[in-house]
Amino acid sequence: MVLAVQIKFGPMPRALEPAVTRRIFATESQRAINESNTIVKPGMIAVSPFGGTNTLRRSWQITPAKIQGRTIIGDTRSTGAGGLEALVLEDGAQPHFPPVGDTGEPALATWIRRALPGLTDPFVIEKGERQPADVGNPEDVRKIAFTIGRAINRRGLPRPGRQTKIFSRAYKKLTPAIIRIMNRMGPRVQRRFEQGR
Repeated sequence: MVLAVQIKFGPMPRALEPAVTRRIFATESQRAINESNTIVKPGMIAVSPFGGTNTLRRSWQITPAKIQGRTIIGDTRSTGAGGLEALVLEDGAQPHFPPVGDTGEPALATWIRRALPGLTDPFVIEKGERQPADVGNPEDVRKIAFTIGRAINRRGLPRPGRQTKIFSRAYKKLTPAIIRIMNRMGPRVQRRFEQGR
């Protein structure tokens, strides 16, 4: 799974047929796209929640700009397990029960151990009564994961009332800076045309 934040420039005008002219324009366009991606990547990392294993934040990568036909394209993308997590955060997920890992431990276990004590006082229900939970105890972690899993299975993700499209909103905030970078490209192209290189 991949969530990509793509920056496209093109199609290049047909007037740029002389090879030198096309090369200058393409080089400067690629430079502007790559420069834009150097602000997009930290922006995407900044809004990525710190998950149990930090997979999402570590998964953001820049794909250098390249020419595809008459279009120049580059992106910042989240791939692998981080990409799947990014897609769920961006678009939500249908109700499902979170999986159990290869070791038999719930997929939520790492997050429960790391995040839950900082968010709330974890508890389990024992014999109809609320008891403090020990996140170091695998049985308590399993019970908490089951309770959270039931809620996800009932409601899906993200929880009702929570805004989705966190990466789209972050990109929208970065758009003015990207436009400034693209606007600096024009004078560079003109200067290079005047210098003939």
